[in-house]
Amino acid sequence: MLRQACSNFQSLLFSVFLSLLLVGNTLALPGISKLDIDGSGQSDALTDGLLVLRGMFGLTGDTLVNGVIADNAQFSTSEEIESRLNEFYQHADIDRNGNVDALTDGLIILRYLFGLRDNALIAGVIADDSEIKESNIIETIMLDLATPPTIISDYFVFDSDNPSSLLDFTMPPRADGT
Repeated sequence: MLRQACSNFQSLLFSVFLSLLLVGNTLALPGISKLDIDGSGQSDALTDGLLVLRGMFGLTGDTLVNGVIADNAQFSTSEEIESRLNEFYQHADIDRNGNVDALTDGLIILRYLFGLRDNALIAGVIADDSEIKESNIIETIMLDLATPPTIISDYFVFDSDNPSSLLDFTMPPRADGT
């Protein structure tokens, strides 16, 4: 009897979950990766990579963004880009030495976006005090930064690497708009 009640409850929860999924209107659309600084839909060396590197070197305002924003960018003003970079820098210590540095982390990011892998990705740019010296670990870190989360609906966001991991849930608005 208890087993049947639990099974019915699980079925009910699953039905509610599916109903909420179908309320949204953006099924299986990719989000924006952490590394897609300008929000163009892709992480690119000549836009996002240069924005990261310029920002790490301390450039701000027009000197930060001139000539490196994608034509289809969602974020294009220096204020928007600086805000995105400040969020990104929380994840930008690629070599895990405790410092975000243009000549180590910034160059790894740029090399990764240019398609360099294995030893070519890290040769000569890993900090001496880095916790990570292996290119395969660095590549995994970069893949995480360059991969957008998978958005299943307007209300659920799942991790693209681990679809069973719910990243965020937003309650749908009530009928009164609140």
